[in-house]
Amino acid sequence: MRRERAAKEWANGEAAKLRGRHATKIGRVQDALATAERRARELEVDVGARKQQELMAGAGKLLSVFFGGRASAGSLGGFASRRSVTVRTGERLKTAAERAGSKEAEIEELEDQLADELNRIVGEADAKARKVERLPEGLEKSDISIREVALVWIPSVADQPEMT
Repeated sequence: MRRERAAKEWANGEAAKLRGRHATKIGRVQDALATAERRARELEVDVGARKQQELMAGAGKLLSVFFGGRASAGSLGGFASRRSVTVRTGERLKTAAERAGSKEAEIEELEDQLADELNRIVGEADAKARKVERLPEGLEKSDISIREVALVWIPSVADQPEMT
């Protein structure tokens, strides 16, 4: 009973240290994940806005070319430039999403490591609790000492007179 309690206390202490170390690592990765997700959301909005601007500018240029306005077919170069910026922003969005995905995977990996190490500690504590070593106890005359001599009288029911 005592050895199980001691093994459990040891395991709890080791688990607390382990959780502390892993909590720091997981916290750092969670912060990086939050940053990556925020960046992905920002880029998502940016890509959407750029696509809208691209569409509006392109439609305006096209109408201007067809209806004989001042713009010529050569002025569609600005459209291509805006399109390339939209494509680059889209690529940055993909990169940010991949980064967020890798951080999620890293968090899962750290949590799995923590679970494995906690299982190892519990197994080690169980093994320690089951291990019993008998130590020889050699009692000798010099191991015994008398410190105080006393006489104790404890009254019992048999000592009392009977009442009739």
